[in-house]
Amino acid sequence: MSKKGWIALLLLICTFLSGFSIQQANAVSAVENVNNQGEAAREAESGNPIISPMAASPVLTITPTQVEKGNNLTLNWTTSASYYTYEVWIGTSSRKSDVFKRDVGFRSSYSFNTFDLSPGTYYAMIVGFHDDGSKNSNSQPFTVISSSDTQPPTAPVASTTSITEKSVAIKWTASRDNVGLKEYRVFKNGQQEGGGLSTSTTTYTFHLLNSGTPYTFYVMAVDRAGNTSKSNVLSVQTPGPDTRPPSAPVITTVSKTHNSITLSYPATDNVGVVNYQIRGSVNDRYFYDHYTTESTHTIRDLLPNQYYLFRVTAFDAAGNSTVSAWHTVKTDPQPADTQPPTAPVLSSTSKTAQSVTLSWTASTDNVGVTGYDVYVNGAYHATTTNRTMVISGLTPYTSYRFMVRAKDAAGNTASSNTLTVTTSELAVSLSLGSSTLMEAEANDGSFSAQQIVTLSGSTFTNSLSGNVSVTNLPPGLTISVTRKSNTQIAISFLGKAVNHASQNDVTNATVRILPAAINGVGTTKTSGTFAFRFRDPVPVTGTYTYEYDNLNRLVRIKQGSTVIYEFTYDKNGNVKSKVKR
Repeated sequence: MSKKGWIALLLLICTFLSGFSIQQANAVSAVENVNNQGEAAREAESGNPIISPMAASPVLTITPTQVEKGNNLTLNWTTSASYYTYEVWIGTSSRKSDVFKRDVGFRSSYSFNTFDLSPGTYYAMIVGFHDDGSKNSNSQPFTVISSSDTQPPTAPVASTTSITEKSVAIKWTASRDNVGLKEYRVFKNGQQEGGGLSTSTTTYTFHLLNSGTPYTFYVMAVDRAGNTSKSNVLSVQTPGPDTRPPSAPVITTVSKTHNSITLSYPATDNVGVVNYQIRGSVNDRYFYDHYTTESTHTIRDLLPNQYYLFRVTAFDAAGNSTVSAWHTVKTDPQPADTQPPTAPVLSSTSKTAQSVTLSWTASTDNVGVTGYDVYVNGAYHATTTNRTMVISGLTPYTSYRFMVRAKDAAGNTASSNTLTVTTSELAVSLSLGSSTLMEAEANDGSFSAQQIVTLSGSTFTNSLSGNVSVTNLPPGLTISVTRKSNTQIAISFLGKAVNHASQNDVTNATVRILPAAINGVGTTKTSGTFAFRFRDPVPVTGTYTYEYDNLNRLVRIKQGSTVIYEFTYDKNGNVKSKVKR
């Protein structure tokens, strides 16, 4: 290995050993610190000083150094940030804590009352604790002398507030003192119960007592000087188990109406009645069961002029009970009711061609609404207890008047507003038998064919005359309407069209029918379009050749060699067709 390599290795070993030594030293120091803290308090009591270069010892002063018994004493001392808490030591000799030792935290003063100290000389010392241990102050003496106050407080006046098998609760009047009260003390059978009570407390409950056992209780007021005054002595015997039931309730009727009864049923008990059970019967059947702590009760919603039986059971806190005798009461007759219900407000929520749905607001009554009568066009229709009704079987597109009348059991009524509703019209349609009507064979502007009109969704009335028309009817023509059935009519065309060449064809004719001719509609109905077609007239100018068959019937018209018209005939010799070429 080179020289430089040996040097590097040596430095590495030295560094490792140095770190190990530091850690070991720190661990030892930590253990010593723990041990030192444990020794700090023992050294303080033994009188050995605890020295720490990190914190100065507290310096204690006492104010005052002489105090009357029952007054406060204040300790003040210097503090340092090195300390995290302080202890106050009070002892009968220097550096002792045989009177008390209290951790007061990080603070610079502490006050306490000398009430519990007998007259004599005591010593105070402050011990401060820091991370490295603790330091104590100088031990300062102070003297407690007898109080100059010899006047006792005024005596409280005690009384009981509740007595049970296992507890007695008392209260007392507040005492007054010429200097000031320190506390109250309560006694049971001559022994103090617990510690002192604050001067604002004037009640106390003794628990865990024996049942059926006599006890004495009193209260003692204590002032700051230790002077005392005793209250009157309360002699109390706790009750034994309660086996005595309450007295039987005596039921009387306080008041009654046609639908209510008020009963009174007082009972007594050696401890106290805590509950009543009221049961009611009518026609050998219980209808009422109610518990209450009150000795009067009103039963409501009864029937008029009806006999009712009632029985009451009284209970005490121990569960003892006594049942009363049955008490019979008859409610008053129903009084005459002359007050009508309030008037409902009527409206319609929907309608169809043959029905109307009615709705109305609820009426109120001093006794009760029993129902609603519904009227249509002034005539009674039906009675209901609901607030809606569908009126069906009506005629389409017809006006109706509706009214609702609320009534009570006494027959008093109140009518709603009158509502007029027109039912919806029927959904109808018209269909035509022919889309095109052809001019008659005579070629003279007349039409022998009829237009058949079929109605769907309703029927025709008997009022067809004047209520059926054809729009865009060629001039010179009129119509005649014939009823073929409830749903079909035939329209005949009378007269002759003035202009009947092919250029005078009509392609947008329609049939219009007024509402009076159709049941259940309120608007004019119009069919689809159809056409009037005309044949051309025979020309009257030029040179023409007329050809006849062997029966001397015209069969062909020519202009030169061009055939203009050809005619055919049926077996009876009538023109069957005329064809323009």
